Amino acid sequence: VVCANTLAVAIRESGMAIRIKHTTNAKVRMDAAVRVMGNVMDAATGIKAKMERLASTKLTRESVQHIFDRLFPVAADEKANQTRRNNTMVEVLGLYANNDKNAFPSVQGTAYNLFNAVTEYADHFRTARGNGSKPEQVAAARAESAMFGSGEKLKTQALTVILEEIDPETINAGIGYLDK
Repeated sequence: VVCANTLAVAIRESGMAIRIKHTTNAKVRMDAAVRVMGNVMDAATGIKAKMERLASTKLTRESVQHIFDRLFPVAADEKANQTRRNNTMVEVLGLYANNDKNAFPSVQGTAYNLFNAVTEYADHFRTARGNGSKPEQVAAARAESAMFGSGEKLKTQALTVILEEIDPETINAGIGYLDK
């Protein structure tokens, strides 16, 4: 597990929580827990393979544009939607170019860097609807969106689209949360 996002993916892949009461059936439940943990490990291995594939693939300007066209489709007649789309793409491109202040130069310009930029945007910059205007309320709304709402959906879609763009076979490599 590299970060909270990876942990969340692994837990989501397992599909269940582990609670075992000390009863006569505890052995059966323990065996089930071992199987669940094995599934989590398999999911983490699959995710690792996908992230390594992303990190080893440099993107072209055309492939980034193609990914953006799928992630942020052009609306037919909505001018406001067009402005929002353009603003979102500018923000994500800025994060992509920044590459976490170039903390990891080896992934500059890669598919991993783009996925990281979309994730950073969804988790930290994207607006989220919330109740109130206090900073803690806004932060709570953004966190909820990033983990369970439209932010989580954007990150999942981004991973799918980026993997499909660079290598459709990668999606089915290993066991991961996109292999359903």
